[in-house]
Order: sequence, then structure tokens, then C-alpha cells
Amino acid sequence: MNAVKEHMRIWSLYWLLGAVLLIIVILGVWGIKTAVDAVAVSRAASQDVALKGGVGSGTVEKSLEKRAGALILPFATVAEFNLTLYLPAPYKNIRGIGYHESSHTRAYSMTPIGQLLKNDNPWDLDVELNSVAPLPTYNIMVSRGEYAYGTTVADIAMDPGTPVRAPISGTVIKIEPKVIYDEYEDLQIEVIPDGLPDVRVAFLHIDNIKIKPGDHLTQGKTIMGIPRDWRPYFASELDDYIKPPMPHVHVQVNRPEPGQ
Repeated sequence: MNAVKEHMRIWSLYWLLGAVLLIIVILGVWGIKTAVDAVAVSRAASQDVALKGGVGSGTVEKSLEKRAGALILPFATVAEFNLTLYLPAPYKNIRGIGYHESSHTRAYSMTPIGQLLKNDNPWDLDVELNSVAPLPTYNIMVSRGEYAYGTTVADIAMDPGTPVRAPISGTVIKIEPKVIYDEYEDLQIEVIPDGLPDVRVAFLHIDNIKIKPGDHLTQGKTIMGIPRDWRPYFASELDDYIKPPMPHVHVQVNRPEPGQ
């Protein structure tokens, strides 16, 4: 009798162990399937953003825009040295970016960060447009027939009156008059980025300027002024890409002039 009981006890343990192993296998398969499904959803979302060019329509884009709204995002780098340029305002105040050729051959090409919406100048580029960042979105605008490459200037459209914050940290060396389109008086601000004495970052179309030569700028914090609103005087090329038209800030990275 004791032998029978012992035999039954051993078989019960075997059955219990088998049931536990079966449950473990089922849970493992379910976990793997869940992980695979999650990866598939993530990839689909990434592809959706890339195909649609970032923010525009759809749940993924709106979610990204909402989360990025208060952030000051990087928008470009310069390959020749370790310089990253940031948007001059939180993303919620940025209405679009358009790149075009500089009128100066001493301007460096910027490598855009984010998703390309439209490229109307593919023949005049010397940088890769393969950023994995979903934001910000940008356009390469129609050629102006200049000798510089197509991403040597970034025009960044902003809400009127938005404080323009320094896109880099550096020291202001010059604020001087600049005539644009042979008719309109503007001011050009030149900054030497921290650690890059042979580089000049130039800004145009900034009004109510709050800085002066000798001031040190802190990226994302120092307020330079507000975007100059040229809309009453002329239409910008950027107006063809950003609707409705908005004021914009002109940014370019230059080699210094001889003697500087």
C-alpha cells in the first residue's frame, strides 16, 4: 500500500512539474509575441513620421509636436567642426525652416537635423539629408543662382514678437548695418562660438536688439531681440513654403573675413 502511495505521489509531482513547465512556455511565447508586436508598432510609427515628413497630420506627428513644443531643438550641424545650432525659440513658436544658398562663398554648408519636407534644389547640395530625428521639419528652397551650396543659409520662421534666443553660445564681436536686396536696411550680428575662434555665425532680420559687442551669449537663454517683420515691405522666398507667411531669422556660419 505504501508503495502504491509513493508511486502516485511521484506521478503527481511529475504532472505538477509538467503543468508548471507548460505555463512557463505559454507565458514565454506570449511575451515574445508582445515584444515583437511592440517593435512592429514602433517601426510603423517611425516609418509614418519619415514618410509624412514629421509634424503635419496624424496621431504620431501631433504627439511628437506636443511633446517637443516647449523644447529648443537642434536644427543643424557643421561637418567641418563640432558645432551644433539650435532653434532660436521653443518648437511651439517655430513655423518652419527653409535652407538656401548664401551670397557669400565663405559660408559653410549646414547639415540639417530632422525630416525633409521638400527639396527644390537637389543639384546644389554637398551634405547628406538622412537625419533620423523626426523633428524639426525643413525645406530646401529653390536655387537663387548663387555660387554657395544650398544649405549655407537657414531661414527660420517664427511667430511675430517671439523672443529670439541665442542658437549657440559665444561672444558677440560685431553688430553692423546691412543692406538687403539693395534697398532695405537691416543689422547683421556676428558671433564667435565658444571654442571656435576661426568661425563666425551671422544673424540677420533681428529687431529690438538686446545685445551688444562684447556680450557673451548662452545658447537657449540669452535673448537677442525679436524677428524683424519684413512682410509689409516684400515677400520672402520662405513665404512659398510656410503658410501663412511669418517673420524669419537668417542664420549662416562663415569663415572669417581676411584680417579678422
